[in-house]
Amino acid sequence: MIAQRSPLIWQHFAVLRWDYEFIEPKTQKKKINPADLFNRYKINVDFAHQHKSEEDHQLRVFVKLDVNNGEGQLAGYRISIETVGFFKVDNEVKLDNATGQNLAAFAPVNMLIGRIRSIVAQFTGLAPFGAYELPVLDLNDLFKKKSQAGEIEGKKAE
Repeated sequence: MIAQRSPLIWQHFAVLRWDYEFIEPKTQKKKINPADLFNRYKINVDFAHQHKSEEDHQLRVFVKLDVNNGEGQLAGYRISIETVGFFKVDNEVKLDNATGQNLAAFAPVNMLIGRIRSIVAQFTGLAPFGAYELPVLDLNDLFKKKSQAGEIEGKKAE
């Protein structure tokens, strides 16, 4: 099959902040299974959309991800990363409202989390417990929680 290009154009990606710490286990009495430990990590995700202007269809999307960060940290890795993606929706393509909303809201967050997943796995691959693979996240749940908190609407860039 020949793939059709999406009207969503990914223009640029940047890591704004990266913080990593190896937390040494308190006791070494029994063998640690990193996978079991990783499955217990709390993952906090925040994101924001910022529309540059409606006329040129420019969009900035910020995603912040914290793994095992805050109270109750477990041994292994503490990770915090903040990223931004710059996107544009091709204004030559006519989209219905639902498709346009999906492209401007849901797809960029999903794409940035995928990029973050790759960065985290690559970096932690050099760490004592080996690569941490960010699990698949329920984005529908994240968007629902964000919407309930009244934080889903994009802001105009200044």
